[in-house]
Amino acid sequence: MVSIRKFDFEINALYAAGILSNLGINTVLEEKMEQDERKFLLKVNEDVADKATSELDKIDFDETCNPESDGAIEGYNEWSDRMYDPGYYTGGRIPRFLLDKTNWKFFAPLYLASGLIMLYFMLRNAEDGLDLETLLWCGLFVFAGYSMLRQLKKRKK
Repeated sequence: MVSIRKFDFEINALYAAGILSNLGINTVLEEKMEQDERKFLLKVNEDVADKATSELDKIDFDETCNPESDGAIEGYNEWSDRMYDPGYYTGGRIPRFLLDKTNWKFFAPLYLASGLIMLYFMLRNAEDGLDLETLLWCGLFVFAGYSMLRQLKKRKK
């Protein structure tokens, strides 16, 4: 077995191994530590190394590490870790995606319409019998959509 490519991220190595596996090339992944960093070596048999290398050269692997983000994941993780702390959640540390009501103007009609459509089809097929669980889901969707619309109208006043 010869090493044909070194990857910084395990997901890229697994993806490359899957591509080669689909072509009928057996691969072995080996994890190595280099200067306190994990590296992943992709190894194949010597007789198919050229074919495997040419196939992997066609794929553009992103090996850059970009630690910058908008903070959504970090905010969610913080909220998830501390959501049961008394006073923390009520003290204004609500996750951004729960606090932002600008997207409600799109979701409120969607909830309301989907609840009414489900209710319509359920009542149209009432000869099969009414299902309590479906009726409760319809009510939940209609209630959520209606309450979101009411809150948006109160906010505009």
